[in-house]
Amino acid sequence: MSVRQVVGHGHAPPTAGTAVAPVADVQEVLQRASDLVRGRVADLAAEVMGRLREAEPFYRDGAIAPKDSLEVTERALLAGLDSIKSPGLSSDSARLAWQIGVRRARQGAPLPPLLRAYRLGGEALWERLVQAAADQRPQDAFLMARAASSVWALVDRDCQLMADAYRETVGEFRTRPDERVRALLDVLVDGRIDDLGVAGAATELGVPVSGRFAVAVVRTPLVRQLRSDRPALAEPPGVRLLRTPRKHGEVVIAFLGGARLDVLTAAFTAAGLGQVGISPVVDRLAAVGRGHELAALALRTCTRDQEVASLDARLPAGLVVGRPDLAGVLLDGVLGAVLALDPGDREPLLATLAAWIECGGSARSAGARLYCHRNTVLNRLRRLEQITGRCLDRPQDLVELVLALEAFRTGTSLHS
Repeated sequence: MSVRQVVGHGHAPPTAGTAVAPVADVQEVLQRASDLVRGRVADLAAEVMGRLREAEPFYRDGAIAPKDSLEVTERALLAGLDSIKSPGLSSDSARLAWQIGVRRARQGAPLPPLLRAYRLGGEALWERLVQAAADQRPQDAFLMARAASSVWALVDRDCQLMADAYRETVGEFRTRPDERVRALLDVLVDGRIDDLGVAGAATELGVPVSGRFAVAVVRTPLVRQLRSDRPALAEPPGVRLLRTPRKHGEVVIAFLGGARLDVLTAAFTAAGLGQVGISPVVDRLAAVGRGHELAALALRTCTRDQEVASLDARLPAGLVVGRPDLAGVLLDGVLGAVLALDPGDREPLLATLAAWIECGGSARSAGARLYCHRNTVLNRLRRLEQITGRCLDRPQDLVELVLALEAFRTGTSLHS
């Protein structure tokens, strides 16, 4: 309720010649009203957020609106009430306004809705103060008219401080665009960004919030890291690559659009950057952090230099390297007796099992790969079954043998 509304509700304004209320009386009314409003500030914050959602599409969209909007609104209202009640505390609300401006700029929120939020918050706060004063003592409503200028001066000041902090922060980013992009990529990769930040990051990076993304983790050999003529990574048609360096290589975020994941695998294979782990496709930019975790898991399945491992094609190995403690138990329990053999006996058995699995259970194809007869493959597999007590025709036994072989190939149990 505004002062004009109070006047219109049957309370006559002071007539000419009426003594003007002392400043002390005005401040006393403000203090009483502030105490009353403070006790219901949570409801006021909820009301402000309701108005914002009606007035600003930015706050209406749950995917991009700041998750802490209600909390920040309540804190700002409390700081404003403290400043109104005790002008000596106005520096606290000023400090908070500056912090909000910096935070929202770093998150990539647009400025106009933030300014609207401050103005709507100020209007709602003023209406509640006037209403509280009128409800307690109707005659005090007119004293609030003298307080209006000071209250709105406070709102305008904090609104300006928030905007100045926002513009200053954005200006710093624009003077260091490379650092800004790298910082955004690092925050995305590490999963340290909220939905609002993702919306701003998507705008700055030129990619959508929702879409098909994949993450690659590259481990580059030290000798190649030091070279100035490092191999180039070609960007496949229709794919956007965003790269950020890391201690032992780099992380690449790929916006695939409609491209297949295997075009990314092919690009890394052709580049020869080092060992590469590639995540499955994730459906939004906010999931890049999870994609990074899965790409790092895929990288751990690599056993050769220049190997490119897509987790989609390495799921058994991914399961094994993800739990090295269980991998050790599995390896000992399934292949322990085979590993105890002399290398001359052990290696042909394991190589034959690996070839047979990779050839889809074809003894003929495995023999061609190993340069031996089909019957030799079958004889080795039968011996393997005898030693391990497993049968390749039983699905559960086959799964155990496949996973145990992956634990041996990746050396996972050695790190448990």
